[in-house]
Amino acid sequence: MRTTGRHAAVETDDADARTAAKPTIHLPLEDPREAPEGYPVKGNASFGLYYTPDSKLYDDAFAELWFASEEVARANGFIKAR
Repeated sequence: MRTTGRHAAVETDDADARTAAKPTIHLPLEDPREAPEGYPVKGNASFGLYYTPDSKLYDDAFAELWFASEEVARANGFIKAR
């Protein structure tokens, strides 16, 4: 199982958490500018960058993926955009 990189799995020792937990990555909605509920971090897979709501370019960034947190974005090999 991969533990780093864009295709890393997030592991937990809690069996209940594994079965009840929501996915940590979400594909874009019909309107790709709209954040899915609970997924505030935009990921641009083409460049391997992620944007948080406080990022200067957040509103202009194209989201190919949405992450539940910065930690999830980093665990999947994405770098915070400047």
